Amino acid sequence: MAEIDEIIEVNISRQTSVASMASFSEHLIADCFNPVGIKPKFDKTHRVRIFGSAAEVAEAGFDTDSWVYKAAERQFSQSPHIKQIYVGWKAPSGLADTKLTFSSDFIAGNEAVLTLNSITLDSVAYNTEGSNAAVLEKLAELINAEFAGQLEASVSGENEISIFGTAVSGVNVAVTGGDTHNQTVTASVKAIAADTDWTTALNAMLNDQNNGFYACEIHSEVLTDLQDFAQWVQANEKLGGIVSSDSTIVDGEGDIADWLKTNNIDRVFCFYSPNDPYFVSGLFGKMLTKHPGSATWAHKALESTPTVELSAGERSVALSKNANIYTSVSDLPLTRWGKTGSGEYIDVIHGCDWLKAKIQQLVLTTLANQDKVAFDDTGIESIKSQLKAGLEQGVTYSILKAGEYTIECPTAAEVDAAAKAERKLPDVKFNAPLSGAIHKTAINGVVTL
Repeated sequence: MAEIDEIIEVNISRQTSVASMASFSEHLIADCFNPVGIKPKFDKTHRVRIFGSAAEVAEAGFDTDSWVYKAAERQFSQSPHIKQIYVGWKAPSGLADTKLTFSSDFIAGNEAVLTLNSITLDSVAYNTEGSNAAVLEKLAELINAEFAGQLEASVSGENEISIFGTAVSGVNVAVTGGDTHNQTVTASVKAIAADTDWTTALNAMLNDQNNGFYACEIHSEVLTDLQDFAQWVQANEKLGGIVSSDSTIVDGEGDIADWLKTNNIDRVFCFYSPNDPYFVSGLFGKMLTKHPGSATWAHKALESTPTVELSAGERSVALSKNANIYTSVSDLPLTRWGKTGSGEYIDVIHGCDWLKAKIQQLVLTTLANQDKVAFDDTGIESIKSQLKAGLEQGVTYSILKAGEYTIECPTAAEVDAAAKAERKLPDVKFNAPLSGAIHKTAINGVVTL
């Protein structure tokens, strides 16, 4: 101990821990695709992967003509854009895990010819490869070359090759040369269950370790798929985007925009675009760079994104369903009107989700950093002060009107014994008017001589 410590002992405890808070700028694009050849691997336990650029998506093995790549490219083409993209996998039908088991080691002099899916591969010579393990590695290499994009083979154990991909059939091995050449091969095929619907797939993505996404979209225009998606988003407090080429949105009824409005879905928005399946990816890429609630989603121009030409009647029909459109107004490409299916504005949903999380974070941090928050007026005031701090941040980011929110808290004496016994502070309330935004204006004037 230093001499000064013998005279003046000082102990400092730190109360600097801060509760974590969900991110509201993470974007998931989800598709049903064959994951063979994509690294890192998608499988039943790895449903979501994160990439930092469109180039990374391509390097992972996605075809540059695929929806996943094109959607990522559109996100990253915005200026500014969010820094990463979450890719989610819906398992298709027809996939299987197959294990090829050879009856014995390959030995000197053997030449093996493997037949798979009734296709005979090149022969593999033990004397060329030099060992039993090397023969197996060569056989796996030949499978990968012949069935690229369909099968992915690797040596998985002694005399075993594991194959992931489409179901394997017609397996045989013919071995010649050497002292023994009576090896056989047995194929054990275990089908991988497909996701029966988007609800199942999205739940699996939510349970993945990379589940930190908030905004999400799926690759489908099937009405029942979009309905499943919207209901899942609503139930899981996410923000969903749909782009649809269904012309009924602008000239009929019974479309997805109609359904979202009828079912009062306030967490999913729909844009009509007859030829741009990547529109939502670009919109999320641009708007999620804004602080939640601080920017309206109307009157926005997107990079690398075509506008849609609509008649006045078509615009009227679409907007009456709370569908959104992207058209050119006086040569300016603009989104209109930034609404969800229910008619609520997207920025209100985005901002209120953030505000809820911020208040929870502030109050939890106070509870966690103290030995005890006493159930008295001072303790209640500490909770109230954190609520006020959260609302003030809502004002800072133009979610709430400045100086107009009110907070109500009971005194300790007003809380009944049952609540105190449960250690729960009830009846904390606030009223906070939204700041709103101007989307339209009417100007009347008179000019005179």
